[in-house]
Amino acid sequence: MDINNNTINTVIKAIEIAQAALNITTNQNVIIGHLNKNSFPALCQADILQLSEDFSRVKKEFTQLKNYKTLEE
Repeated sequence: MDINNNTINTVIKAIEIAQAALNITTNQNVIIGHLNKNSFPALCQADILQLSEDFSRVKKEFTQLKNYKTLEE
């Protein structure tokens, strides 16, 4: 298997996307934890905003990776 810089960069980008997705999962668990404790007031707007930003970042990074992979081929 020929491993070049493009392959390495693609793997790095995929890892970054996975890390961002993990952050989303963590934030979702925090939100679910608030809801399960019936502490809805603790579910502040900042939690929802952060989750939204994480989703947007993952979507953007995934699109960039798809475009990069297309250019590579």
